[in-house]
Amino acid sequence: MRVRLLQKRPHIFGLGV
Repeated sequence: MRVRLLQKRPHIFGLGV
C-alpha cells in the first residue's frame, strides 16, 4: 500500500492521515 504517499497528503481515502 502506498500509505506513505497518502500520509503526505490529506485523508484522501480516509487512510492517508
